[in-house]
Amino acid sequence: MRRRLLMLGAGCATLAVAAAAVAGTRGDDDAPPAAAGTATGTAKVERRTLVERQSADGRLGYAGSRKVLNRLSGTITWLPSSGARIGRGQRLFEVDGRPVVLMYGRRPAYRRMARGIAGGEDVRQLERNLVALGFDSGRAITVDRRFDAATAAAVRRWRRSLGLPAGDAVELGRVVFMPGRRRVTEVAASLGDVAGGGGGSDADAGVGAEGGGGGAASEVLTTTSTRQVVTLELDAGDAAVAREGQRVDVELPDATRVRGRVARVGTVATTSGDDGGETGAGGGDDDEAKITVVVTLRGKPRGARLDQAPVSVQLTRVTRRNVLTVPVTALLAQRGGGYAVQVRTAGGTRLVAVTTGLFADGLVEVRGRGLRAGQRVAVPAA
Repeated sequence: MRRRLLMLGAGCATLAVAAAAVAGTRGDDDAPPAAAGTATGTAKVERRTLVERQSADGRLGYAGSRKVLNRLSGTITWLPSSGARIGRGQRLFEVDGRPVVLMYGRRPAYRRMARGIAGGEDVRQLERNLVALGFDSGRAITVDRRFDAATAAAVRRWRRSLGLPAGDAVELGRVVFMPGRRRVTEVAASLGDVAGGGGGSDADAGVGAEGGGGGAASEVLTTTSTRQVVTLELDAGDAAVAREGQRVDVELPDATRVRGRVARVGTVATTSGDDGGETGAGGGDDDEAKITVVVTLRGKPRGARLDQAPVSVQLTRVTRRNVLTVPVTALLAQRGGGYAVQVRTAGGTRLVAVTTGLFADGLVEVRGRGLRAGQRVAVPAA
């Protein structure tokens, strides 16, 4: 990926002015004025905030890729389509005509849950989901680490709603805990695949003993979160440009712009030749050290419906607040060096030597004796 700096200045500026803009040349207040070409327009001197930005190539995608495994024995009888979005309590796939259900939680399911098992975070997650899904209408459940009578009663109601055999236990493999709503990116299994997950069956759903599962699990789906992000690779030397929490502008494939926020800035620089490193977005043989930056998008922009797409991210390099600005084209190069602007007055015009500051978006920060907001300066005709 190659960094692309935003164009500073304007096409109407003289070559000398454009070169000074890119280099950030400062003017000389004592420089004698040089004869300037005829200017037939004017522009106002304004106080503004100028922002110098750096444009970086990124890639639109989804965060949090995770695999979904089957741990039940039987035949795969239903699968979602790629791109499907699955929420709490909904089926991820089916084995022998019975659903495997998504519940929210960060601790993976690793055992059969029933009365008599030792307390644990998996039980807390199960109880939290049963409450959220409405299976504890009597508010009998205390969301804790204990699988008690109230938990068992809610499990019975939950099983009945899914058409599962009666019971008050959750066999290993019937529930998949994942952190939030999921989006299917790839379906790895096929209808009719026979799985021997060994995670148990509905036949032992009513037994209170701990255990379950010894066979190999098989991959069924690959999923991500439903949150879209932009990932970009910055040269390690530009790491300071990206700061966590910084607001950025993202240009989407349909040319619309949306707001984003830097969520994570990598702390390890890699090159395309590093083991486990990532190649920059531009590919090729660029072996400069890179850092990975992740940007989250605000809201659900219409232009962000593609699964993957190249985008452009505008990062802020320098900000100047409440400074006097004029169009770059108002600058007049002086014979002895530096710049001046031609200020229109009631009696005609006068040249004011200026010191230049930041150049951005066709404007330039200026300081000069007697220069103030509201004055009008000469510019070439449009």
